[in-house]
Amino acid sequence: MEFATRATGSQRVLRLIAHTTQLAMVTVVVGGVAFAGGGRTLAPEAPVPSSTPVPTPLPTPTPEPTPTPVPAKPSQIASPEITEAQELLTSLGYWLDEIDGNAGPKTAHAVMAFQKVEGLERTGSLTPDVLQTIRLASTPKPAFTGGGRHIEIDLGRQVLFDVDASGVVTRILPVSSGNGRAFTSQGWTRRAVTPQGKFKVQRKIAGWRISPLGALYYPSYIVGGIAIHGAPSVPGYPASHGCIRIPMHTAVEISRLMPVGTSVIVHAGGGGGVPQQRDTASPPGLDSPDASEPMEPTPTPTPTPTTTPTASPTPTPEPLPSAPLPTPTPSPDPTPEPA
Repeated sequence: MEFATRATGSQRVLRLIAHTTQLAMVTVVVGGVAFAGGGRTLAPEAPVPSSTPVPTPLPTPTPEPTPTPVPAKPSQIASPEITEAQELLTSLGYWLDEIDGNAGPKTAHAVMAFQKVEGLERTGSLTPDVLQTIRLASTPKPAFTGGGRHIEIDLGRQVLFDVDASGVVTRILPVSSGNGRAFTSQGWTRRAVTPQGKFKVQRKIAGWRISPLGALYYPSYIVGGIAIHGAPSVPGYPASHGCIRIPMHTAVEISRLMPVGTSVIVHAGGGGGVPQQRDTASPPGLDSPDASEPMEPTPTPTPTPTTTPTASPTPTPEPLPSAPLPTPTPSPDPTPEPA
């Protein structure tokens, strides 16, 4: 009995030792640090990868640099200088309706005319350099003097001079004449040429004239269908079909200043001689409001018809002088032949 009890106690001791040994083998993980039984510290375990993949964050795009805005060009000419330029241009004869300190279209036309006369770049822009040239300029001289008041069209410089009876240029306008290119209108092919010569205003229209080649404002016809007229477009170069374009705001007054009979001289420029040309502006009976010089048509060969030669008639001889015919002598009756 005592032995059995003793054996049972020994078994209890053995179970206690085994239980203690199992506890010593337990590992506790706290804050990522493993503690083994008996107080030993183990190396930190590697993190267990999660079953859900974590997306890699995209790189933040670098914003493109904002372009530096180009500052608007400040006005090169202030209002007082514009006023000065307008006053000087008016005193030189360049057409300006008013002096208002505004560099508008009317001022641009006057500046364009000045640039044409002075041989400057034809921009119509009033710049400090142009203003300085205006300050030093003088009124241009006409190509022709004497013979009373007249209008001159300088094709080389593309300007119009209004010349008074004493030979002084009183008004100067920009113009645009024939561009020299071939065109066809109303079945008639010709080249856009403004004829040179000494002409007179032949007829006029007050208001608009609508033509197959465009609209003409207050036209004054000088030869055939060639007229001086207002037009919305008056560039710095020849651009018309043969007519002489002037700015719209000048057309009414210029028409008033050019009554029928006013002398108009169209020349190449430089004051050279002006050949008097034939009227090549429009064909007979055709009112071509913006016509020009006709081109020589290419002759179309006409087929020669095949004809049977006709025999020349036998000439009838001239009758001889008539003479009295002799009285015929009667012949004897013939003797009948025997049967």
